[in-house]
Amino acid sequence: MDRYDTLLSKFEQGVAKEAFHLLDKDNSGELNLSEVEDALKFLHPNLRGSDIFRKVKEVFEKVDDDGSRSISYKEFQDIVNVWKLESTTFDEYL
Repeated sequence: MDRYDTLLSKFEQGVAKEAFHLLDKDNSGELNLSEVEDALKFLHPNLRGSDIFRKVKEVFEKVDDDGSRSISYKEFQDIVNVWKLESTTFDEYL
């Protein structure tokens, strides 16, 4: 069973899945450090390199439950459920 039961509607699940696939540029089925870094640069264009590195590290510490240095869709879905539970957006989280 997932860490969180899904709190998302079917529509929100579809949006989350599409967002994950858009971020997964190499189509590996997981988000790597570079893909998360690219997302951060897009969401926060004024961040400096050291700040981006720190943010990427924070994201992986919070999300990468299995220590694989990549974020699986399951891990991504868990955090999206937390965002909904906390009424937080992707941008606010990152």
